[in-house]
Amino acid sequence: MAVGDGLDLAELERLLPFHVTGTLNNRDARRVERGLSVFPELALRIRQIQRERMAIARLGDNLGSPSDRVLAGVLSAAAGRCASKRRMAGCGTTAFADPSGGCMGSE
Repeated sequence: MAVGDGLDLAELERLLPFHVTGTLNNRDARRVERGLSVFPELALRIRQIQRERMAIARLGDNLGSPSDRVLAGVLSAAAGRCASKRRMAGCGTTAFADPSGGCMGSE
């Protein structure tokens, strides 16, 4: 739903998670602030997003750090994947395969 000053409720709702984290640019932050005065339901949605973020943070805190065995496995898998990409891209051992499949660094 849009109102006369160009505020669209659906668009503002998509911006709310970024507003909560403070990562909006100034223009969009001002639009959300204006929207809060026009659409009171946005304030309820902000509180819901904040509660969800806190719950996710608590879950992450409760998980703790991975065990040494799990961390070693992840790092080993990552190293193997990088080596495989280097071989596929024809890179030498000191080069890195970039995401597009080419090589970066020296051979």
